Amino acid sequence: MDWLNSLVLVLLTTAGFLVGQGLRRNLDLLGYRRITGTPPDERNLPYPGSRVWVPIALGGAWLLLGLAFAGQSWPWLLLWLPFASVGVWLAAVDFDVRRLPDKVQWPLGLYCLVVGSGLAVAGLGSWLTGLIAAGVCALAFLGINLISHDEVGLGDVKLVLICAWCLGLLDWVTVLVGLATACILALAYAAVRRTRRFPFGPWLIGGSVVSAGVFGLSWGGEIAIILSR
Repeated sequence: MDWLNSLVLVLLTTAGFLVGQGLRRNLDLLGYRRITGTPPDERNLPYPGSRVWVPIALGGAWLLLGLAFAGQSWPWLLLWLPFASVGVWLAAVDFDVRRLPDKVQWPLGLYCLVVGSGLAVAGLGSWLTGLIAAGVCALAFLGINLISHDEVGLGDVKLVLICAWCLGLLDWVTVLVGLATACILALAYAAVRRTRRFPFGPWLIGGSVVSAGVFGLSWGGEIAIILSR
């Protein structure tokens, strides 16, 4: 890894941290909370805290994605950096109110569809695998939603649709690794908190970023380049 690549990674990590700081300030305004006057009114929920983890998580995510895709596979950053950024915001909201706002999910889904389609047209990804993965995962989560009586919410169904599309563009294995990672992280969180009710969105997002990063590292990232020398 030469000095230029190292500089790019430092800049990416710093930029991710700064973007995360901006997201944290936005989250502190609690503008996402519903104020309806009738249940579910979220005004009186406990304050979620300072959420210092937001910029740290996003800086780490951008570093991982930079290591994975900052080389010849850089166009993938156009998909995954915004996904991680919006994903961290959604994760923080889900932790607070156990809800994934449609007004953010729909634009994210549209963006990922357009950029992902562009990557597929350019020959960098498989649109067919992405579509099949998105459809299968969304139907599976919809079935879980119906069986669990909304314990897995419709917001999670929409989110897994986006995650599976993005991961499916890369590879089927990436989809499976992402879902498995999400489930392991969610179960670990539930065990530590000793609860059976917990948000699943943050772990879907985290699992997707980790899976994409690992795939990129093994496929053509900076570590793979070093090992090939």
